Amino acid sequence: MNILRGLRFHFYNVSLEFVSNIEEASILHSSLDDSLIKLYDYRASKLQSSVPSRQSSNASENQRAINVDLVLAPPQVSKKGRPSNKRLGAELDKSIRNATRRRKKDSTSDTMDH
Repeated sequence: MNILRGLRFHFYNVSLEFVSNIEEASILHSSLDDSLIKLYDYRASKLQSSVPSRQSSNASENQRAINVDLVLAPPQVSKKGRPSNKRLGAELDKSIRNATRRRKKDSTSDTMDH
């Protein structure tokens, strides 16, 4: 955890000091993209050394594809708290909604019959 905190602190300080316009921000973005590619290559080479030679190329390509997907589209984060159907009073709210719906439905069918 301390490693991640140190990286965030370093990145925050660099961005505060150097990013004052769009050009500097784009330079920082491109360097982060380059760093990401280097890290994927490093991880693939580590994986290659631990996987038998026959499967190494497929495993590293699959691992890199999975990691890129996670970076581009992170998994959906679940909401905190209880789901709306599990909270206290949900059954009462549901019965009230259904009753008003039935009343509206009955009143519209009564007016159509006359």
